[in-house]
Amino acid sequence: MALIQIFIVLSLVFLLLHIMPGDPAVLALGTDRTVDPQVVEALRHELGLDKPILEQYLIYIKNVANLNFGNSITDKVPVMSYIAERIPRTIELAFLSIIVASIIGVVLGMVAALERKKAADIITTSLAALGISLPVFVLGTLFIYVFSFSLRLLPAGGFIALSKNAGAHYARLVLPVATLALPMAASIARMTRSSMLEVLNKEFVQTLYAKGLSRQKVVFGHVLRNAMIPIVTIIGLQFGNLIGGTVLIEYLFNLPGLCSVLLKAISYRDYPLIQGCIFVMSSFYILVNMFVDILYGALDPRVR
Repeated sequence: MALIQIFIVLSLVFLLLHIMPGDPAVLALGTDRTVDPQVVEALRHELGLDKPILEQYLIYIKNVANLNFGNSITDKVPVMSYIAERIPRTIELAFLSIIVASIIGVVLGMVAALERKKAADIITTSLAALGISLPVFVLGTLFIYVFSFSLRLLPAGGFIALSKNAGAHYARLVLPVATLALPMAASIARMTRSSMLEVLNKEFVQTLYAKGLSRQKVVFGHVLRNAMIPIVTIIGLQFGNLIGGTVLIEYLFNLPGLCSVLLKAISYRDYPLIQGCIFVMSSFYILVNMFVDILYGALDPRVR
């Protein structure tokens, strides 16, 4: 099913790219109206854009099966080498963000569920509602203003390779990670709270207390594990979304990741680069969801 989904996504991408206005050959040569039409036609022939759509599609699918996306139209660089250079930066940002979001979200959700209708619950649910309501570009701009320009504690953005300076590398990731993690933590906290409240109301929980088990053993040994499937589901979906959802953050914090490349490729109708980027992003999203489905069986014997 995962392979079928990837095939459908790739087919839709091919169709949508050819529906979009704008000729890649013209855009690659520049917007100057004096460009020789023969030069444009020569480039279209080189790119295979003068062939029938069906023939282009069959060639495209064959090349994808061999992980061959050709060269970028604008930069003449192999697409896969372009992606291989940029994707680790996007994955690092997404991975750090989901770890921070999961820890904060699960802890706050547990506290809210165990302290239902008390001050901790009200504060947590209020913060979660605020976190979900704030768009990431607003939150990111606010963080830059407060922590970079006002307090001068953290750099406003940019990228330094880990091999050159590890401290500076991670310092530049603090604000982007916080910007992505906080709204996700709010969603995870709400899901954790509702899922744990549902389990806490089950009869078996009262039986465990009646047998003399401590609250700590009941919560961590039984309640949390039974509540994990919805929590794991939302974490998996959030992680999958991050790979394609960091466009604004990479742009705002000037991070040279895969999403910023995709944005540039779309503006220039760089078909090979767009197809390569979306292939990687969609495959990652689908495979993450497949992993979550498999993880259900490890968490719940009833699923197995």
